Amino acid sequence: MKAIYLALGAGAALATLAATAALGMDPPAQDKPAAPVCFRGDMVRNFAARDEEHLYLRVGVKSDVYVFDMVGACSGLQEADSVSVGTGACLGAPADVMVVFRNGKRLARGNAICHAQVVAKLSKEEAAKTLPPGAHP
Repeated sequence: MKAIYLALGAGAALATLAATAALGMDPPAQDKPAAPVCFRGDMVRNFAARDEEHLYLRVGVKSDVYVFDMVGACSGLQEADSVSVGTGACLGAPADVMVVFRNGKRLARGNAICHAQVVAKLSKEEAAKTLPPGAHP
């Protein structure tokens, strides 16, 4: 009995596909997960920090701006000489940000690792409205 139901179900599915093709219609679309929005670490061109909890990275040739919300305060972020996200980061994912101090803007030279979440990718217009005055990541 199960074999009959399976055969009938398969036959109905084939008939639906055949009718769709005969009418020139596209078959039902499969829901595909959206590709992640990511960038490589070597694509970072500049950065700006509004405070110790918000970081903006300018990335790639198109100068996309990614917004990072730090998990807790990242001490000295505004005074950093450079930042790095290692091999890269993806929108909506956690990231480790290396904050580098070289020029004595802090009492100690060196690096700090801060944890963050990549929360947005801004268009040029959105970046112009969102970035702190005078900031040009």
